Amino acid sequence: MKWILLFLFCGNAFADDFVIDFGVEPFKKQYSYSDVMTLRLGYVNEVKPNVLWKFDVGYWKDDRKGALDSFYGGPSLGLQVEPWIFLVQVFAGVNYITQRDQYLGGPFQFKEDLFLGLQEGNGSIGLTLTHLSSAGIYKPNIGKNFLQLTAKYRP
Repeated sequence: MKWILLFLFCGNAFADDFVIDFGVEPFKKQYSYSDVMTLRLGYVNEVKPNVLWKFDVGYWKDDRKGALDSFYGGPSLGLQVEPWIFLVQVFAGVNYITQRDQYLGGPFQFKEDLFLGLQEGNGSIGLTLTHLSSAGIYKPNIGKNFLQLTAKYRP
């Protein structure tokens, strides 16, 4: 247990980011973009150079037939590269969702994020592609995908 606590708090010597995302589910052609929207807030900590951990919570509103709105959140581990003014981050983690529907069958879901953005000074802005699914643990396992406009600020 002490190693886990040490791991989580040892990154405080490195930079921390506060993150806000707003997005839609753009990949279902039979629905309009306004049918599924998401808002997410998060905190990213650099454990050591280019190795990150993130905790975020969010809410999606899903107006499609058979779908439910839900809160979701959880931890993720990630990697980043920073060529010039660009920022690329990849995260994978586990999330808990409050409502199950015809797209996500269980309370625990795996989440993957890909962030592509530009950074300047203490901030960055870009797009995040997020995928949530249970990897076949629960049925149904159609999953949800979000394309989000993301802003990050490092105080």
